[in-house]
Amino acid sequence: MEDSIVANVLSVADIEFESSFTRSHKVLRFIARRVLEEESDVEAAIRNSKVTASYQFRRFDSEGELRQWLLRILIDEALIIRRRQITFTRP
Repeated sequence: MEDSIVANVLSVADIEFESSFTRSHKVLRFIARRVLEEESDVEAAIRNSKVTASYQFRRFDSEGELRQWLLRILIDEALIIRRRQITFTRP
């Protein structure tokens, strides 16, 4: 019985996270494109931020707070990719 309650709570959290991430996808893509040039890098930044955020997901008081949190994670992931590009292109 307790296992089913835990599983149900986890699935509700997963659904809530997916829904929140989907609602923020356009703004995340917009910001990632401002930082990165290649579409594959934009996709990688979004994918990486989704993974990072899913491990740290928590509830927020408002949609705006959640979106700001997701944007900070995305910016960090995009800058990591950008930094790697600069490091590998230096002579």
